[in-house]
Amino acid sequence: MHLVDGLDGPVIGVIKITVDAGDVAELIAEGTAVLAAEPEDLPGFLAAQILLSVDNKTIVVLTEWTDHHAWSQSRYDARIGDMTERFYIKAATIEFETYYRRASFTARTH
Repeated sequence: MHLVDGLDGPVIGVIKITVDAGDVAELIAEGTAVLAAEPEDLPGFLAAQILLSVDNKTIVVLTEWTDHHAWSQSRYDARIGDMTERFYIKAATIEFETYYRRASFTARTH
């Protein structure tokens, strides 16, 4: 399937928030609970990661979906909506973006 400008394939959703360090544990716990449940109910979900900056102030949530349609449909999931709303409430800054992977590299084993 071809999507925007001929791009296709898995879509990576990125949410990046800066927060007060005191809110980090709560937000990571909620994100972990939501993302752990996603494979059971959401078509097209492939993988997720939650990253925390070394200064304990920035959380990045990466989700991978089979295609853009699957990612956009996930926005209607109540759990994801609730998590995103809490991110908005707690965040000093918030960024959303979607990406198509164009290259991937792993360590070579000998």
